[in-house]
Amino acid sequence: MTVLEALKGWLLTCPLLDGQRLNTNYLGPESPEFSLVEAPVNPVVRQYLDGSSTRQKAVALTAVQDYSPDQLQQLAASGFWAELGGWIEEQNDLDNLPQLEEGKTACSVEITASHYIFQTGPQTARYQMQIRLIYDQDRKDD
Repeated sequence: MTVLEALKGWLLTCPLLDGQRLNTNYLGPESPEFSLVEAPVNPVVRQYLDGSSTRQKAVALTAVQDYSPDQLQQLAASGFWAELGGWIEEQNDLDNLPQLEEGKTACSVEITASHYIFQTGPQTARYQMQIRLIYDQDRKDD
C-alpha cells in the first residue's frame, strides 16, 4: 500500500466523508465529489546517517460542492470544511494516524492551508484544503 493509499483510507474513516466518493488525482464535475490530489514537495525532510529519513507527503483534498448566492448554503459548506479540519486535528492529537506499509511510520497529519474556494461555477464550486503527512522511513537495505 502506498503512502497516498494509506492517507486516503484514513480520511475515509472520517464520519463526514462516510459514503462519499474519494478519487485520487481526479475531480469530476458533479457535486458532491472529492479527490486527493498530490502536491509537489521535496519528499525528504531530513536524512539520517543510518540511511533512515523523515519524509512528507503533501496533498490537496479537493471537492466539488453545491454553490449558490444563498447564505445558508455557503455557511453549510464552510461548516463542513471547518468540521473536517477539526477532525483531522483531533485525530492527530489522539495519535490516530494512517497505518503505513512496513518500514514507514506516520508521525503527524497537519493542515497546511485551511479550506478555500479555488473555482466557482453557476451551481458548483471547487474547494480545497492542503494536508501534509509526516512519516519516518527506515533505511532501505540493498
